[in-house]
Amino acid sequence: MNRFIYSPFLIAFSIGLSAISSPVLAAKKTIGIGAVEVTPSILQSANAAGSSDVLSRISQAMDGQLIDKIHNTRKFDVFSRSDLAKVLKEQEFANSGNVDVSDPNAAKAFMLGGIQYILTTSISDFQDHKETAYFEGLGETISKRTIRMGAVAKIYDTTTGKLLESANFQIDTGGHEEKNRFVTSSSGSSSDKFIQQLATEMADRIANRVVDTLYPARVLAVTGNQVTINRGDGAGIEVGQVWEIFALGEELIDPDTGESLGQEESSIGRVHIKRVNPKTSIGDAEENYGIQRLQVIRRVL
Repeated sequence: MNRFIYSPFLIAFSIGLSAISSPVLAAKKTIGIGAVEVTPSILQSANAAGSSDVLSRISQAMDGQLIDKIHNTRKFDVFSRSDLAKVLKEQEFANSGNVDVSDPNAAKAFMLGGIQYILTTSISDFQDHKETAYFEGLGETISKRTIRMGAVAKIYDTTTGKLLESANFQIDTGGHEEKNRFVTSSSGSSSDKFIQQLATEMADRIANRVVDTLYPARVLAVTGNQVTINRGDGAGIEVGQVWEIFALGEELIDPDTGESLGQEESSIGRVHIKRVNPKTSIGDAEENYGIQRLQVIRRVL
């Protein structure tokens, strides 16, 4: 039988050779997306108003839309919602008082192996208001519908269990075009499309907030007056938008808690978006006081 003796030098050489031949690539962040929930008081109010079916359809549509939108940012490996529910249920049991919390094998709240972040979403406001008018000359009943919906999205760091971000989103369909708000009473397909648009818009806003929190948009390249950024189709960026660029300074520490509040930011330019590609976007610098690669860029609202 042949025996091989691995010296420390040979091991170090092998590791070094492996590192040279296999460049290290940054791994995608992993996120678990919880099912969209409806707060009990909102559900009770919707039941009383007879609009619980619409609320249920919107929340179910948002479920699928959130997964689709976040997956298509191409920034995350998305963890299955059904698997996430099982893990969270186990953690809920671990915190019920029936489990020894000092046990190192006990599940800890929002600490999941293999998942870096968790997104939870709850619908916290919902009103479905309808106004109906009968047009005798046309022989039709036309309904004007306005839906107001609010949702709270929270992002948790599973490593520490800390809440990283909590954001409140509001949508009022009164601001949409008339053709989206007027449907005939016999047109179920138009109503379904209306609900789908609502769910899509809310999912868009939440997905963009998740990306902006965990992956702030950055400048990829600067060529003369042209600026390329790492946001593309499906990431909430559109032709005609204006984005502001910031140079990052020293880290800011809260004097009371010692917690890092991020870095100091100084505005150094603005970019007008001219073209949106699948993975990147290109714009012209309207202001440029030293725009450089990797600087943070945010949309001007």
